Amino acid sequence: MAADPMQRLRDIERQQQAAEAAAGAPGTPVQSSTQAHARAPRRAEAPPPVAALERIEATDRTGTIRVILGPDGLPESLSVEAGWRRVLGCERFATAVGEAAREALDARDLAGLHAMRQARPDGPIPRDDHRAPAVSRGTDPQRPRPAVVPTRPLVEVLAEAFDVMHDMTQRLTKAEPPSATGSAGIGRLVLTLTPDGALSCTADPHWVSDREPAELTDALNRALASARAELDSAMAALTTPRLSDLAGELQAALHNVMRGY
Repeated sequence: MAADPMQRLRDIERQQQAAEAAAGAPGTPVQSSTQAHARAPRRAEAPPPVAALERIEATDRTGTIRVILGPDGLPESLSVEAGWRRVLGCERFATAVGEAAREALDARDLAGLHAMRQARPDGPIPRDDHRAPAVSRGTDPQRPRPAVVPTRPLVEVLAEAFDVMHDMTQRLTKAEPPSATGSAGIGRLVLTLTPDGALSCTADPHWVSDREPAELTDALNRALASARAELDSAMAALTTPRLSDLAGELQAALHNVMRGY
């Protein structure tokens, strides 16, 4: 049985809180500047704001391999820092790529959890930039911008959306979980990417050992681009464009309901 996503988010948050408490607890050995520098890139000091969810980045435990997630939640780019041979060694290179990707996914999930908490009904009310400004009695307030009125009643849009999602769920249930691969160096370096953003790497240590950081960065990003393109094709075969159209229509309809239209 798959793990509960919310429970996983809570576990990630507890781990972060425990690490922060341990770092500030009395009697905790003081880290050297080298140790602190190596660990610093793994997590930000505070959860990123909602706007920062479009760009999440993290590194492996040494800070040598960096992964950046794009707005779609998938790895967007990778980079290799100078001195990687001394810090990682050729044998651990591929493992470090996977570790950096996992750190980025954990940071993404944690940021998403905080974003959801910010949007709770009993939490802070988000600023609505489309509301008419408050005015004193007797003045003529600026009329609000007209809402986008959906072409159909909300109940009809919901009914079709449920039908489309049910059909897609049936197809996804019967299909094998999609994954995609990309390679560089005539197959000496291979990345495997799944729809949830998980990234794994295999690499020939001898081939890796002859490459400079810029060369490895270029190879990783070429392999990643190939994997992303292959995954896009695989997902397109399982999904329907109609769902994207319905998502926009639903968003407009719900916006109008919340505005009282």
